[in-house]
Amino acid sequence: MMNRTFVIIAPKLQDFAAPDWEVWFTVKLIPILPSFTAEMLLEVTADVNCTNYHVIVEGMGDVFLEMTSTRRQEITRVLVERLKEFAVQFNSPDCRKDIGSDAEWLDINLGLFSKVANYTDLKELNISGLAALESLSPDQKAELLLDPSTGAIENVPVVKEVLSSILKSRDEEQLEKFFETFVEENITYITNAGVRDAILNLTLTALAPKFPLFQTSDYELWFQINLVVLLASFRPSVLVVIPANLTCDSYDAVLKGLENALAVLPSGIGVELKSSIGELRQSAPEGCTPPRPVGVCEETVVDEGRLCESVNRDGLGSQVPSSDRLCDFGISEYACSSVASSLSAGDLVTLLTCKQPNSTTGAEAWKLFFQKVAGVLEVALSAYSSTNLSDRQPEPHVLDAIGEVKVNNFSATQLTDVSFVAPWFQGRLRPFLPAASKDFLSCLSSKNFSCDTYQVVVQALSRQASLMEVGQQRLVFADFVLLFLSRDDLADPACLAKTTRSADWLEKNFGNFSVYATLEQLQTLNANFSSYESLTLLSPSQVAELTLSSGALNSTNQIDAVFDRLEDGDAFKNVEEFLTTLTAKHEASQ
Repeated sequence: MMNRTFVIIAPKLQDFAAPDWEVWFTVKLIPILPSFTAEMLLEVTADVNCTNYHVIVEGMGDVFLEMTSTRRQEITRVLVERLKEFAVQFNSPDCRKDIGSDAEWLDINLGLFSKVANYTDLKELNISGLAALESLSPDQKAELLLDPSTGAIENVPVVKEVLSSILKSRDEEQLEKFFETFVEENITYITNAGVRDAILNLTLTALAPKFPLFQTSDYELWFQINLVVLLASFRPSVLVVIPANLTCDSYDAVLKGLENALAVLPSGIGVELKSSIGELRQSAPEGCTPPRPVGVCEETVVDEGRLCESVNRDGLGSQVPSSDRLCDFGISEYACSSVASSLSAGDLVTLLTCKQPNSTTGAEAWKLFFQKVAGVLEVALSAYSSTNLSDRQPEPHVLDAIGEVKVNNFSATQLTDVSFVAPWFQGRLRPFLPAASKDFLSCLSSKNFSCDTYQVVVQALSRQASLMEVGQQRLVFADFVLLFLSRDDLADPACLAKTTRSADWLEKNFGNFSVYATLEQLQTLNANFSSYESLTLLSPSQVAELTLSSGALNSTNQIDAVFDRLEDGDAFKNVEEFLTTLTAKHEASQ
């Protein structure tokens, strides 16, 4: 109906006076305006003045809630691009008449569509996020805090103001949406302690009345995902907000979240969190036993109909594009087309080298794509891993999708066969390992590798460690190495049988990630672990733990050995890390 109506009224638009725009866009078209397309909006706004533009935005805003999500995004993009193109006009005195603030400017020029716009678009429109705080969506507010140019994430009063604006909203989902943005940014933890404390305290205060109604899945969401960036500030005194009558599953969910967070924190940062974990383990609900560490495999559910609803299927056509045009189309377009099943291994190699926009290619699209090219995937990955990839940063979701399509289908026999595992992890998957996600690593730790094949995987990851950020390396240790070696269902617990001495055990089973283990963890896994024999492989923080626990402070020979290790490499940096850990551990024991 909207299409037929627009064909009729479009020729008359050039003759519309202000009252006509008002009556058509706020009265007559309202019943069918939810079907107004971005193309129609482009044509309508092409030559209108700002007064009539404001009327159009008002009318579109009246039917905002009746539009599909995709339609809202398309309309928003047109409005934002017009405001950018004609920025001088829309900021002129005539167009800003009676507009006193950035919040009012947003309301008049974008209306409800301002909450759909990207935060970067608002910045380009010279909108001050703090000035327009009440007009921002939860994810925009999170992006405001994370924007380095604002310095907000280092400013406690600003952080409190932003979070308070979310907490006073009647929409209870706003807080969850706010944290989703932090999760998407893949932040290990917020480094500013004051800011971290403020967000955690405000959030837990808001959640505390709801905790008694939480299901296990809610505790998993908040303690294992949403709150992870804040848990470095979790103190034993905070445990009072957690109900004492938790079910065993909910208790396990909270404990696992705290332990996972501690595992990826730098030495000395998580002292209070470690104490909290200790107290929580000592106060398990009646009948509950604290769980052993275990990895889990999350399954990405592929809903092709929903995923492909907003994808343009016409541009790709029904034939595989020529090699010089393969990169003109995104992975989502291939995944949602019949063309994917006709792609060759060479085509797939080319597509893997194309620069894909991260914002539009998620794990679900990659998984659907790999399912459709499964027949040539193995050959393509082998060829791709042989190309020169030194200047390429892995697409984060690719490995997740390959893991679900291929690795999760390895048989029990294949998982214990070195000749099978090595070509996969040291060859085909090698280019993607620097971007291994928490989900991929956790799932990998649950696989029934033999110790020999496990060590092949550790070696493969270790060879890529130099391409990983420190937080990523900690993730490999916490969510793969430590979880696998801690399993009590291994034929050779902690993979001790085929190692000759402590240093050999450490090198084979931890690789370059051994520096992230605490001395206590090493001794728990290997009761015969000899710290001094492995001294050259220990980090300065581990050496500090050894010094305190072994009585080395009273032994000249042992102190000489300690400083021989610290002088290997950057002596100043090593001593600084050593003393920082030494001081933190000493204070914690007081």
